[in-house]
Amino acid sequence: LAQAILAHARSSAIRACWSLPSISLAVALDLAMAEGREFVLEALSGLAAWSADPANADGVAECKAMVAADTSEGKTEAKKGILMRMVAVRCAEKPDSRLAPFKDDVTPLWEMLMQNREDPEVDQAYAQIAVLFS
Repeated sequence: LAQAILAHARSSAIRACWSLPSISLAVALDLAMAEGREFVLEALSGLAAWSADPANADGVAECKAMVAADTSEGKTEAKKGILMRMVAVRCAEKPDSRLAPFKDDVTPLWEMLMQNREDPEVDQAYAQIAVLFS
């Protein structure tokens, strides 16, 4: 009897899987990109708000100094440094922040930002941040 119940359960589970709508890889990638876009916009918005707060003037000055001293192409190292600072500050304020996975390495966050730069809204938010730190 136990084997019959197990066989029926397996059969039902297989039928249930076949009845689920399938999602194409392209759709899955579009969903991931949209989610990444929203995450990047949220991070850039938070960075803009932080930099606009007069209480953070010293931190903004440090970020500007990083940019001024950076000799890497496109000031990439300074930009990553600013992202590291943003992640560290946010995680100190809120340890369970969505930025916590980037605490030890902001490279995936940087790559997500670069992948979304062609989006006009992301590019505009990015440009506003660039002006603040130049």
